[in-house]
Amino acid sequence: MRNLKLSFAGFLMGTGLSSFAWAAESVKETIHWGIPSESSMKPPMEFKTKPLAGKDSFMLELLRTNLPSYHHEYFTGNVQRILMEIQKSKNTCFTVSLEDRSRLEYAYWTPYAILPPPIFVTRKDVLPKLKLHDGKISLMETFEDRKLKGATGYARSFGPEIDALIKKSKDSNLQRSSFDFFSQNVLEMISTNRIDYTIEHRFVYNQYNRSNQFPNLAALPIMEARNPLTTYVVCSRSAFGHTVIEKIDRIIRENVDTAEYKSKNMLNNFGDADFELDVKKFAKERAKKATIE
Repeated sequence: MRNLKLSFAGFLMGTGLSSFAWAAESVKETIHWGIPSESSMKPPMEFKTKPLAGKDSFMLELLRTNLPSYHHEYFTGNVQRILMEIQKSKNTCFTVSLEDRSRLEYAYWTPYAILPPPIFVTRKDVLPKLKLHDGKISLMETFEDRKLKGATGYARSFGPEIDALIKKSKDSNLQRSSFDFFSQNVLEMISTNRIDYTIEHRFVYNQYNRSNQFPNLAALPIMEARNPLTTYVVCSRSAFGHTVIEKIDRIIRENVDTAEYKSKNMLNNFGDADFELDVKKFAKERAKKATIE
């Protein structure tokens, strides 16, 4: 009888431990990851419980793997919609944010990579009409040319230098609207003569250029875009968001100076020797200390 009681007690303890483990698993907190939509045909928000095939970046995979104590859920939307979710929720994060100081009002952020400066994209037939300076174009001069019409997404950021120029030129020929993150519809508008130019990130232009989707387009460096752009992981400005961003900062510091991280997060789309030096400098400095705002 004594052995039977001990066996029964052991069964209860085992069951209790199993229940406890199940309960701990079931109450994991959830991080909602915003992923930019690549298609204007998709709904404003599309929620998924699993990673999105083809959209799961190296950075998102790295963070998910190193944050096993959280559930990870995903939704797609344009940048403006994702930022709205970060503002109104306590547990939303986004891995493709550029430096826009106004976002500090509702988000914590930590730098994870750099990109080359943005570029000017236009049609090849427009090139002879442009005034160039050693092969570069001045945005300030272009904004004032009433023979041209430009457009870009309202929530897009191109780094502090270019964002400041855009804000100053409210009466310019550059229209801002709620275009998709990857700007396919903007590039189509240029290609079909509906507008003449846009400002874009080089990795986006390279993506379409490699597929020869818009063979009548060309890209130019911008005079006012002198420095590489820093990209950030941002999370809702809440107690939850602060805890998560601290963990993300640690993951970045532990990985940023590895060959795989530098290749997949920063060098994959660019074959620029000068930019490679910028990447090496960024990685060395970023690995040294926590950086959270």
